[in-house]
Parts: sequence; C-alpha cells; structure tokens
Amino acid sequence: SSREYAFSLMGNRAGYQTVCLQADGTRVVHFSYNDRGRGPALTSKIQLDAKNVPVAITTDGNDYLKGLVAERFTRAAGTAAWQNKVESGTQPVAGAAFYVSQSGSFEELGLLARALRDAPDRKLALLPQGEAVLQQLSQLQISNGESSRQVSLYSIGGLGFQPSSVWLDEDGELFATFDGFSTLVREGWQVSLTAMRAEEDAQEAHLEVGPQLPHLVEEEGPPVGLLEAAPPDPRGPREGALLVAEQLALDEALGDGAAVDGHEGAGPPRPLGVH
Repeated sequence: SSREYAFSLMGNRAGYQTVCLQADGTRVVHFSYNDRGRGPALTSKIQLDAKNVPVAITTDGNDYLKGLVAERFTRAAGTAAWQNKVESGTQPVAGAAFYVSQSGSFEELGLLARALRDAPDRKLALLPQGEAVLQQLSQLQISNGESSRQVSLYSIGGLGFQPSSVWLDEDGELFATFDGFSTLVREGWQVSLTAMRAEEDAQEAHLEVGPQLPHLVEEEGPPVGLLEAAPPDPRGPREGALLVAEQLALDEALGDGAAVDGHEGAGPPRPLGVH
C-alpha cells in the first residue's frame, strides 16, 4: 500500500512525499521539493518494532543545498547507534526511545505522534537525548467533495521551542502538518486545509505552552530537536523535516529571510538536509 502527500511553501506547490509499505513492514519514504533550484531529494527506509518505534532508519539523497545525505540509525540488543553528517554515537537503551533524525522526513513526525499516543502517559525518551510528550487537541470530520473522514489533531512537546502540531487519520497514519510557511497534506485533500487550519488555530489559542527547554537540554548537552546552522545563530544540531517552519521563522527573525517563490522575508533554512 502507499500514501501520497502534497508539499507546499507559502501556499505554492513545491514538492511531494510518498510512503510505501512493503510486505515485511518496512516503510519506504520519498521526500523532495524544489525551491528555485534548491531543495532536498531524500529516500528513507524505516523499520518499526511492535510499539511502532523505529529500530532501523536509513536515509540517502541530498539536502537543501545538494549536499550528500547518508544517515543511519539502528537499535538492537539494548544499544542504539546512529551516524549522520553532524555526529555519530552509541547509547545503551532500556525501553522505548525514539530517534530524532538529522535529515528525516515528515513521516517520522507522524510515527512519533502514533508511538506517543500508545506510550505510557503519552511520553517517550528521545535519542540522542530528551523527551517528547503528546497531547490530543481535537477531532474533525472533513470532506473533499467525494468522501469524508475523521482526522485527529495532536500537539508534540519536546522537539523545539514550541510544540509541533500534527494531524493523524483514523488509522493513526500521518494526514497533515502545516504552519505559516510550509504545508504537507494527503494528496486529494487540499480543499480541507481551510477547515483544518481554522480548527488548529482555535485549539492552539487555548493550548497552554509551557517551557520546552527542560525537554530539550541536559547538562552540558546540545538541545534536541533544534536546527543546525552556522554560528552565531542560536540553534542546535538537529534539522529534520519535523521543524521546517521553526527554522524559517528563525531566519526571518534574524533577518536572514530570502524570497520563497516570490515572497520576501521567509527564506528556507540554509543548511538543512531535508529542506
């Protein structure tokens, strides 16, 4: 089986994501977009355990600036090991722990939400470090003119300075995630975005946003879930698709924005592997 998604920047179609489920349960994810000749083209293979937590991830391709991406993660016999363009390491793991890819796809955000939904207290340790927590905000019945379905809105804390919102379908699979800069939505359901945005805005207005840094920082350790950039930008080492908008917003705030399809002041993140 397969799922297809449309990806847009500032409301303009820019790329796609496809997810193919193979017979052995491996998910093969293709993510690509074009931003004025720049942009990533990545293929990930993700294997999950019985708790829907990744035990193996390989991601190959090129990043936003066409740099080589060859990321690896494995978890076996109580040990997690990873290697990406920023770091490599190993760590003993007792219990469930979700690896935050350096150059991951949006599919991993959906997988994290689903794993958190089924985890005790809706919390999971993150690798290399940190903790994520999930809160369900809403459910919404939507229609694309041909069929209708129910989607659920969740908020994930612990990935960045602010919670990340994500929509899952009835089967717990990624349906959509969006913000003021980028949008990923199941292909054929773009007409539902207006209703979904209104619902998400209403729910987030009532969401109590507590400090996220305790989830991100351990003593003398780098923040988890933040985005890589050259000094002096106040960002940490992670850069995945989970945080497209956060770096776009930081670029704008720091005066580093460039035109995105003709829109000034919200340029794409410069060093990102997935953007």
